Amino acid sequence: MPLDSSSLDAGNGLPGVASFNRYCYHVAGVVGEMLTELYCNHNAVISRRREVMMPLAVSFGQGLQLTNILKDVWNDLERGACWLPQTLMIKHGIEPQQLSAMRGSDAVDHLLGKLLAIAHGHLQDALCFTLLIPSQETGLRRFCLWAIGTALLTLQRLRKNSSYRSSSEVKISRSSLKLSMVLCNAFNH
Repeated sequence: MPLDSSSLDAGNGLPGVASFNRYCYHVAGVVGEMLTELYCNHNAVISRRREVMMPLAVSFGQGLQLTNILKDVWNDLERGACWLPQTLMIKHGIEPQQLSAMRGSDAVDHLLGKLLAIAHGHLQDALCFTLLIPSQETGLRRFCLWAIGTALLTLQRLRKNSSYRSSSEVKISRSSLKLSMVLCNAFNH
């Protein structure tokens, strides 16, 4: 799945969903694959589950990347970058060049809601991936659960504050992060 570097001049978004998926794969999906390979080398049970885990690992990485894209969309636009697919923007009645000007509109809210749902679906895959790690591998599971918990809290903040103007407005608090870590640790036992 080669990444077309010409599509990375993304001031008005990536051309389509396929380019968007390739971008997320190359930025984060490969990290999920690498972690799976490391986990397989570490534990024979995980190694036997490799074929099931690998697609979930890619989705895991894509979910984390999409969460970051959504959190940072307005900051990225200010610096001249947009990682959202143009075809989805147009489908929601948004001209890519007008995305920033349309912030807070129903069209942008629907677009972001659609992307939030996709990110949530990827994070469901991330949980399935994590649950395939044997329970005695508490460190590996904790690492994954913390990432999922943080991403889910971020998605929740994005959903509750659709008119955010900066990633700092939807940044999760330290107390929320600590609570998420405690809950993840409790779930992991």
